[in-house]
Amino acid sequence: MAAESNRLVQSNVASLNFDPRQGLVSSTGTVSVLAAATRTGLHHVVGITGRIRSCSTDPAIAGYASC
Repeated sequence: MAAESNRLVQSNVASLNFDPRQGLVSSTGTVSVLAAATRTGLHHVVGITGRIRSCSTDPAIAGYASC
């Protein structure tokens, strides 16, 4: 993303490695895409089984459960 972007991408882990044969991930983590000004947006939570669920920090974002 450009430095002047109004979005932030944050993660609580340095990396997530997916095993394509087993469909598992090396560690769990959360990747967040947030509006820089309000710090609201979406969290993408990755479970150990490789399942990704998304939730919203802002109830105004339709189609996502609240975090």
